[in-house]
Amino acid sequence: SDEVLGRVEDEEEEEDDEAGDEEAAASDDNSGRAPIDLFPHFWNDPPGPLDPKSKSKEEPSAPQFFNLPDLRRCEARRRDTTVFQNMVRESVEKQEKVWEGIALANGLRDRFEAMLKIDGIDLSKQELALLAFASSYLDVSFPMQTHLNAKASRAVLALHVMNHFLKTRKRLSDIQRLRAKQKLRSSGNPDGPQEVPIVQEQGFTRPQILILCPFRSAAFELMDMLVKLYPSNKEIPNIDRFHNEFGAEDDQVDSKRPPDWQHLFNGNNDDNFRLGIRYERKRLKLYANFGKSDIILCSPLGLRQIIGAPGDSRRNFDFLSSIELCVVDRADVLAMQNWEHVVEIMKVLNHKPLHLGDIDISKLRPAFAEGKARLFRQTLVTSNGQTLEGESLFHMGPSDAEGLTTSGAKDLLAKWGTTKGKAENGRKTKKRGRFSWDDEDDEEAPNESFLKNSLATNSSSSSSAGAAVEACRGFVRLSEPPNGEPLEQSISLGVAKQFFLHVPCPSAKNWNDAMFQAFTNRYWKPLGSTLDHLLIVANSYFSFLKLRRYLREQGASFASVFEYSDGRQLGLSRLKFFHGERKVLLTTERFLWYRRFHLKGADYVLFYGPPQTAAIYEDLLNGVRTPSHCNSMTLFTPHDAFALERIVGQERAKKMLTSQAGKVFVYS
Repeated sequence: SDEVLGRVEDEEEEEDDEAGDEEAAASDDNSGRAPIDLFPHFWNDPPGPLDPKSKSKEEPSAPQFFNLPDLRRCEARRRDTTVFQNMVRESVEKQEKVWEGIALANGLRDRFEAMLKIDGIDLSKQELALLAFASSYLDVSFPMQTHLNAKASRAVLALHVMNHFLKTRKRLSDIQRLRAKQKLRSSGNPDGPQEVPIVQEQGFTRPQILILCPFRSAAFELMDMLVKLYPSNKEIPNIDRFHNEFGAEDDQVDSKRPPDWQHLFNGNNDDNFRLGIRYERKRLKLYANFGKSDIILCSPLGLRQIIGAPGDSRRNFDFLSSIELCVVDRADVLAMQNWEHVVEIMKVLNHKPLHLGDIDISKLRPAFAEGKARLFRQTLVTSNGQTLEGESLFHMGPSDAEGLTTSGAKDLLAKWGTTKGKAENGRKTKKRGRFSWDDEDDEEAPNESFLKNSLATNSSSSSSAGAAVEACRGFVRLSEPPNGEPLEQSISLGVAKQFFLHVPCPSAKNWNDAMFQAFTNRYWKPLGSTLDHLLIVANSYFSFLKLRRYLREQGASFASVFEYSDGRQLGLSRLKFFHGERKVLLTTERFLWYRRFHLKGADYVLFYGPPQTAAIYEDLLNGVRTPSHCNSMTLFTPHDAFALERIVGQERAKKMLTSQAGKVFVYS
């Protein structure tokens, strides 16, 4: 016993000496300021100030708006972030300031810098700001991830994930050593063994970190970074299987597509996967059981197949009950895939487990026992542009209301007839409802999953989030206002006139009705019905169905293509529109996002809601027959502010959104 106790004390003394040396060195390099380590205060309630030197315990009640280098529109809520703002500003002249200001696990920075060098990654001012504020343990929204900086931003996220995991593991190891030492001392007590205090440091289950990403290629990139950042990665069972299942496929993506599209769909673009990662002392284990994993890396679809849906007889989401850190990579892409999956995952995240199993209640953290784990969880969301869906993730909690309303879907299904035809990710089986389809438009009838997904895209984030939840740790958004490049590019191409109609819509719940009324009364009846070569872009599949039904009732000459059209139907519809055999071509933004086809033959373009992906707006106007004879119209409401701003820029959008409803803006 004395030998064991001696070894424990010697190890602790050596670690204390090393930690003291590192802290002293950091203090010397940082002009007397030690790195800010907020990990020990992760579970503080109420949270302390972000600046250890701050004497004020009051946090700002109003949002703080501030500018950072290359991030001129930032916002912080419920926490004073001045110390981290200054840290980022000082890094402009000396990048070392950020590294000096944050506390990383032993050796992690060296491994991170080695990884950056090997992979050829350079951190810009934006990624340094993301690194600093992620280390502050605030909830962070980073709508600045594009195909140009995706690897750098993911490297920062991987660093933060590994830092949190290594510090958590060290804390648990320290507690175990402390208890071992206390037991040894207690056993040698002349008065008899003494009771050893129990430390409440555990959650319901082992998984601590959840990472959601859209494709296997993104998961492969993140996993590769985590392997390089882990201290002992020499022995990795199942690594060959991982490379086979997540590595790049043999098929090469069309090089003629835009760079942002190639970045997303190059490599393995399968969106159905899940991977449990378990870290052990001398090895990294892939494909671990979720309940015994430390990190869960998956797509929303892959995880949804396990957690199920309300009413399913077999649901399993207990392993998500103790998540401390949730990373959502490219929320804008997840919204294009199926946002309902993300919503259902967020509903059960940090939910109390249905089955306790072998949980030692005496070691359970009070936050978990009281059902408050969501309030302490840190959520990091990256996207290409700010969206309502991405913002809603910071307000979703477990056991929210039903979330995405399905009443609209059920009403349509009642009118059109239900169908059991499946159409997910391009795989479909046809079963027709009561609707009559003509030969050139042979598509399957709408099913409930289609409509619910479309409603999810149309709905306000607040209505889909259920009961709002405000995390105790605060929130920060790091963004740069759009410059309106798509509009400017279209003007430079010589597009005759670009119209924007402000549609009155007092509530996001009325978006569908308001937009359809504006389309019929302000566009189709007075103008659209008389036009040839008109291209209509619906913002969602739900809107597509509504417009297609209306055009049929009006007897319009039109063809349609959407994300589930087969190759034959797609080619036939495009050909008939190009040669003028059909006056109107109706399509969806999601189709254009997935396929990025050049739909040729248009003289007029109507956007039924501003495209969420601004590049689609520019691509379509770039592909019209004669730009100098082309007119476009975009219908927008105040609830389309983010998408509108990405097209016209911040200043124009501000003027348009604050104008009187019904006003038309023209740019030429």
